[in-house]
Amino acid sequence: MSRFKDSLHTILAGRNDQTWQVKELTLDGSNPSSVTMDQLKTVKFAVAVFKGTAAPALEAECTVNYTGSNNVVDVYAWAHTSSANPTLIASTNSARVVAVIAFGESI
Repeated sequence: MSRFKDSLHTILAGRNDQTWQVKELTLDGSNPSSVTMDQLKTVKFAVAVFKGTAAPALEAECTVNYTGSNNVVDVYAWAHTSSANPTLIASTNSARVVAVIAFGESI
């Protein structure tokens, strides 16, 4: 974590107009679930990870999409079709919490 933090500090050095924000989002059972990064004007980079200590079961991963022209991050959650079929489908989980980390132009 400190390596990541150090990298962010290096990126931000001398840039008063850039910052990063972390928000938690509970999935809504559809793709995408969206989160507004209210401390940012625009999102230039974002990642999302499942939060928690439990094994993800058939849930595989989450991906993000952002346009770079606003402060919204769309989170897409994916799950395996079944334990016998690894094909990814949109997750319908409406209880899983995702942590979203975004970097961009500050307000």
